[in-house]
Amino acid sequence: MTARLRRLCGTTRTTLTSSFWQPRSEMQDDAIRYLTNHLQYGTNQEDKCAYVRYLLTTELLPHVKFAGETVPLEVLNARRTMLMAAMIRRLLLTYCKKIPLDDRDAYPNKRVVTTGALLTHLFRQLFQKVCNDTRNEFVQEVNNDAWKKAGQPTTSTRSSKCPRSRER
Repeated sequence: MTARLRRLCGTTRTTLTSSFWQPRSEMQDDAIRYLTNHLQYGTNQEDKCAYVRYLLTTELLPHVKFAGETVPLEVLNARRTMLMAAMIRRLLLTYCKKIPLDDRDAYPNKRVVTTGALLTHLFRQLFQKVCNDTRNEFVQEVNNDAWKKAGQPTTSTRSSKCPRSRER
């Protein structure tokens, strides 16, 4: 992994020592401590540390984990490291004017939404609407005690809207 990380960072002849590339737990603890000092959540330090670790594992670059994929946390952290290294490298190269700025309005930088993704999104929205409407109707029927009256046909339940009441 360190060779790949060096390639992403673009270190051909650097003065960085080999200890720089080795992961150290005290550096991670220092980073967690720094983040907890700037976090306005929780009261004690343990809660803040747990919350920061939770945020780093779930919210930081969540797209490195593919849908339905079960991989160890070390693999996800390695992917996040690679992606962050690539982004930092591009940022530094752009800052040093080694590569031009990206034109975000250019056609290759546009996201293309395929029909499958659009249909999936539409189906999900409509299915959730049907589920919510059904649940709301059910709750309304239970709250109005209409389910107790369902077995007793009366003139009020024999309407044109109820096809079962016409059969009796």
